[in-house]
Amino acid sequence: MNPLFSRLISTVRKIRFSLSPKTRLLTFGAIYLGTYTNYKNDRTPLIWIQWSGERYTHGINLHYLSFSDKAWFFRTIYLISKGNQNLTPKNMYLFIKMRRPEIIKKAYRKYFTSLLNMRLVSPGITNLHKLVYTDHKEKDILALNKTLEPSEMKLGALKIAYSTEELQERVIQATQAGSITSKRVAPYIKETPITNKAPWVKE
Repeated sequence: MNPLFSRLISTVRKIRFSLSPKTRLLTFGAIYLGTYTNYKNDRTPLIWIQWSGERYTHGINLHYLSFSDKAWFFRTIYLISKGNQNLTPKNMYLFIKMRRPEIIKKAYRKYFTSLLNMRLVSPGITNLHKLVYTDHKEKDILALNKTLEPSEMKLGALKIAYSTEELQERVIQATQAGSITSKRVAPYIKETPITNKAPWVKE
């Protein structure tokens, strides 16, 4: 196909789908697997949702992580869940950027929300366990979900981290386990019509 024609088709698709009113917002802190119509390298991304608005969804494509980065990330999800944290997308983003900046550099992606056709495959730090699909071949995710089962966690009080330093301390102290059945995550941050970035991402 002619490169110019191909770019034109891609642009038309972006405009059409990004303006579509029938968009489905994804939940911050959960992991989704599915297809992305406007893909360049990964047609079926595995995405940790960092933020989702009507036009754009920001997240970390776990397929782009090295073995060590993925192990660190999954361990962090487990510890945050066990520590019963109440997080905002901004705190989580800054925490990852501070502790493991290569994850942001390698795998942070922005998607058109309406071009994503995703299914929930891991509750992550949310309490969406009953909505998880298990009919997939992501063995790492299945193993992660096993550690996140509510029966594996002990009851404890909800804790709120107001800074990345506090979050780091709470992760270290995650032995004070809390039930993730009461897990809460921050509500969506409304996206302004003129921006294409999550509110905390600097130019």
